[in-house]
Amino acid sequence: MKTKVLLKVLCVSLMLSALTSDLFALKIQERTRTSKKDPSIITKEIFATSTIGVDHGFAVTYQQKGGYAQPLNKQGFQLGYVPTGNWYQGGFIRNIVVNGKPVQLLKSKYPEVIKVISNTAEKTVLGTAFETQAGELRITMTLQKDKYYSYVKIEFAKPVKTLEFDLLNHPEHYNKKQMQRVIQTAKLALMMSGNFTCAAGKDEQGWAMYEDKYHGTFGPCALMYQPEQTEQVTFSAHAGYQITTRIKMKQNRNSAHFLFWHFPKKQFPRQLPMDYLKNKAAEFQKELNSLTAVKSAVFSGPEVAFYEMKKFEKPPVIDGKMNDPVWNNVPWAGNFYYLGTGDKGTPDTNFKLAYDNTHFYFYVKCSEPDMGSMIRTGKKQDFNVGDDDYVEFFLCPYGEL
Repeated sequence: MKTKVLLKVLCVSLMLSALTSDLFALKIQERTRTSKKDPSIITKEIFATSTIGVDHGFAVTYQQKGGYAQPLNKQGFQLGYVPTGNWYQGGFIRNIVVNGKPVQLLKSKYPEVIKVISNTAEKTVLGTAFETQAGELRITMTLQKDKYYSYVKIEFAKPVKTLEFDLLNHPEHYNKKQMQRVIQTAKLALMMSGNFTCAAGKDEQGWAMYEDKYHGTFGPCALMYQPEQTEQVTFSAHAGYQITTRIKMKQNRNSAHFLFWHFPKKQFPRQLPMDYLKNKAAEFQKELNSLTAVKSAVFSGPEVAFYEMKKFEKPPVIDGKMNDPVWNNVPWAGNFYYLGTGDKGTPDTNFKLAYDNTHFYFYVKCSEPDMGSMIRTGKKQDFNVGDDDYVEFFLCPYGEL
């Protein structure tokens, strides 16, 4: 009896070690499919394939009109996960609610819809971004050599007060004869059939394993979230087939961070994924927190900053001397970066902004230790300032920053 136990432990240990040894010699693939019913409906996939044949990537479904990607329907673009089984390719992130209001993926920020942000021997980053009613939504997926999971970051560019959304999957796809969905966490084991909801999913370990009792075409899949950033986790099933995990973030969190796994049953014996996740949960939480702390490389340079303008009761004196006391209670701002980089601009440029019922007021201080080095060729009003040193303002009256 002891011999059998030792052999089982040895087999599990050897297979666990396979999960952390050179899994990702990543090969990026791109695939575009058109709907048979409507050729204008396009599904574009970009994914990375590991040496053992496991894919991770994005699938976006949209309508192609006039050479441009357009929303598929009233819900907007449909963002899915590759491969087709487990995490739902038809839209694994859905029903996004910001500040109590539903938002849709209205417009792709990239002409190519999905893009490869970076691809090195150690790491691959895929990205997509959309305009929504709550501002720009950015979603990235990072795949690392020697790591079996994908790291997914969901982030709004602007601050938000509340954020919640659904993550959809159909674990193991389905068995045509019978299904019995099972969700396991550190504290719960849920058997889900028919329509079912459980609102007590959150725990301090922050993981969930999704599988089917009768097994299906695919193996199980799993998720890890950050408990300290999460207010509530709710599991529900629809018709015993599709599982929805509702994530509600704590207030004033404009981003959410996850690790995603899927375990094709051809590569992984039945119990191995659960043992793998249980044994390494604490390690994975540390890795997730570490990934969260790394600044995203999707957009060149720093994040967009916002400045709240003060309202004047009386207008300032416009004389170039900048000594009017009405400016005393208006905060300075600055800290500019060179366009398209993460390098801080020098010398410093700082400003104050204010308004009243009829005007905007701009107070700008440009530091220059060597005035003789300034470029100033223009002598007339409305000349092209592009070749000179200058201060430029862009006004966006329709809110499209």
